[in-house]
Amino acid sequence: MEYAKTLFRALTPHRKWWSSQASIHAAQDDEFLELAASSGCKQLFVGLESISQSSVNEVRKRFNRVSDYGRAIERIHSHGIAVQAGIVFGFDNDGPTIFGETLDFLEAAGVQKCNLQHPYSLSRNSAVPASGRRGPDSDARLE
Repeated sequence: MEYAKTLFRALTPHRKWWSSQASIHAAQDDEFLELAASSGCKQLFVGLESISQSSVNEVRKRFNRVSDYGRAIERIHSHGIAVQAGIVFGFDNDGPTIFGETLDFLEAAGVQKCNLQHPYSLSRNSAVPASGRRGPDSDARLE
């Protein structure tokens, strides 16, 4: 985070708008958010993965706590920075209600933009649902 803060300080005099990606944990660092905003950051992409904790755990991203998402997004917004959420649908734990529940959460949290994806793996070492389901563009030859 210190490198990013140094970069933000160096960017500030140039008065440019920019966007980037950050861990959800960046929302816990007020100095990071203040410096990002003052240096021209208008949007951060944050890989939430899912609003279901069991699905987040499925991709071994256990450091993401779904229960903290709302507050983290609120903190980013409080610095005038928009949030672009990365959401993945199609985990083994996802049922048909996940779509509506995700939309409700994103609207309630005020997320301005999102990327919607399905789980995809190029190797057996990557996080893939235990069912082995893959998206329509998967190619078993890559395994």
